[in-house]
This record gives sequence, C-alpha cells and structure tokens, in this order.
Amino acid sequence: MLGDLPKKSAKAYLELSNLLDDQDKTRLEKSIMAIRHSDELIAFIDSRLQIQKNYIDLVKLLPKREGIALKEKFESANFEQMTALVMQGLKELSVIHNATIQSRNNYIDLLKILPEEAALELKNSIAKCTNQAEIDTLIKSKLPNKLKNLDQATQQKLAKLPDSEREKIMVGAMKAEGATINPSIENKKPSSTKNNAPPTPNAHENNMKVEDKAEKTKVELAQQDKTPTINESADATEDYTTLFSSDQDINVLVNAKIQESNAHANEENTPQDSWGTKLPLKGNMRQQFLMLIMQFSQPDQKKLKELFDEAEPVSIQNFLSVYDQGFSMSERVELLSTMIYLYKGWPSLTIKLCNNPTSLGTGDKINLFRNTTRPQLSLLTKLDALLSE
Repeated sequence: MLGDLPKKSAKAYLELSNLLDDQDKTRLEKSIMAIRHSDELIAFIDSRLQIQKNYIDLVKLLPKREGIALKEKFESANFEQMTALVMQGLKELSVIHNATIQSRNNYIDLLKILPEEAALELKNSIAKCTNQAEIDTLIKSKLPNKLKNLDQATQQKLAKLPDSEREKIMVGAMKAEGATINPSIENKKPSSTKNNAPPTPNAHENNMKVEDKAEKTKVELAQQDKTPTINESADATEDYTTLFSSDQDINVLVNAKIQESNAHANEENTPQDSWGTKLPLKGNMRQQFLMLIMQFSQPDQKKLKELFDEAEPVSIQNFLSVYDQGFSMSERVELLSTMIYLYKGWPSLTIKLCNNPTSLGTGDKINLFRNTTRPQLSLLTKLDALLSE
C-alpha cells in the first residue's frame, strides 16, 4: 500500500519518517502493518505526522526536565495516548505556541540558557499570560540588556536565525553582562573547528574487529544525522562573549553575524535525511528515490543504505545514471530488492559486483546464477548492459 500511495501522502510519510529515530520507525511500521485499507492508511499518516510535528513543537516549549518526562511518556504511548498528551500540553502553553516567531524563539532560547529552576519559573509564568503584550513584557524582562535594545528590524532578523546561532548570540550577551546561565553551558569550553586531529583510538578500539568498527562508525554517523530533541545546549564552537563586550554598534555586529550564518547555511545545503551525501541525488530526484524505497521494511532499507555506504561513490553515480531512465517503476523496485537480497546473503560478492563487475570470476558468476531467480538475473544482466554502453 505504501508503494501505491498518492504523491501527497507519500511525501507526508517520508516527512514523518525523517522525524523519527530507528526505534520509532519500527513502531510506525508495525502500526501500518495492521491497516488494511488505503483510505485508512492515508488518514493515519496525516494524523500521525501532525501529532509528531506538534510533539516536537511542545518539547521545545518545555524546560529540559519536563521535556524528558514528556518524551518518556510519548515513546511508550499508543496513537490515542500520544494525541491526548500533545493536545493537553499545547493547550496549557497555547499563548506562547501561537505567539510571534520572535517571542517564541526568545522564549525557547531562554529555556535552554537559564538555570533549570529559572527556566521552570519562566515556563510557569508564560503559561499564565493571556495575550501577546504580556508575553513580550515578560520575555523582555529576562533578556540581556544589549538584546533588549536592538532595533526592531534586527530583532526580526535575529529571530529567523538557526537555533544554534541564536543561542550563541544570547549566551554571549548574557556572559558579557555577568548574568547567571545554565551550568551545562557555562562550563562548556569553546572548541575550534579548525585543525582538529582525529581522536586517538583507545586500547579497546584497537582490539575491535573490522566489522565492529564499521558498525560503530555507522552508529556515530547516524547520531550526527539526527535532529537534537530535548533542549540540547548550543554548539559552543565559537564564544560570542567578546562580541557583546565591544563598544561598537551592537546592531551592526549582530547583522554581521546574521549575514555570516546565512552564507554558511547556503554553502552547506545538507540533505535532511539519513542518507547523507553518499546518495548523490538532490531535489525532486532524491525525493522520488526515497519515496520508492519506503515500501521496503526498515531492516531492508538499512541494508540498502549499508550497501550504498560500502560501494565506491563512482559506482553509485553510474548506477543512478541508468537506474532512473533504463528501468520501469516496477523494475526499479525489483532491482533494488535484488541488490538488498544479494547484500544480505553475499555482501562481499555484492560490493564486488557494484564496484567492478568485470572482475567477477567464474566462481562468482556461478554463485550469482545459483542464488538468483531468472527475473533477478535478467535485471542484473540489463543493468550490466546499460552500464557498459
């Protein structure tokens, strides 16, 4: 049914999947397996996506301790319980949830930067506000003086910066004024992104098997790809305290940081899914590929990603150059299914087949012939012919 979804629903499912970790994706898959009708599936995807978005919004509006408690309840809840938890939480914080982006972002930053008890007190005070004016007055009273005095245009630009950049600017302003901030941020030393030497492996890592090291690397990369959840501290790659200790016009200085951040964001343009740069597709073509593979189970999708990670980049490029044009939709699904099947059973042979098919010996070819069906072998032969043109 996932393969037959309308494009709008397929996009919604893909968006939902990208918001979940592996454990939640497996839970989602189990829920979908119990659905028997496409209309019911479409309605479920729309509802589940909205719940997840609302949940992410709600976590941002809670102090760290309360966010963790909500996360624990949410992850063990069924569909109806998830809905009730999120709706109740948003109802209590509806005023700030529906406030201007500037107010929301200042509030969210303060929750992360203030000491824990002060953050909890701010949240409880915000919950008692009845209108935007009350929210603005309360939040302004908590801001460092130099951010209070920014002109309106700069304040609006600042509100649209990425979370980590806004947080660093606010931390810098508060530190410069000697304000008390969360110890987890106060004690975090700035780290340079330049000339970083690779960490020295410890004795345990030296004794790890090659396969274990590879798995460890994949887990670490997956963690890097995940969006932070429960109010994590700002990335302290740069200390902005000196920025606010300067006698220069603060609006000019903040505007300069805004321009730097926007330029950096445009340069990166990093894909927002777990496949990273090893999948050399962008825009609509990338989305189409991800929508096609979502009909495979989560373990099979992970195996396909492993194969792409192991194969040489040029091999992936060559494969994708003929995959979209040389095969029908059903053939593409079957071809990817064949690659997953082969990689699960004979990983070394499959990688060899991907990287250098001309290097296959007689034994390799016999192995392929014995362990594939006629349709599978036909697709592999067709792929080889297209790549040889």
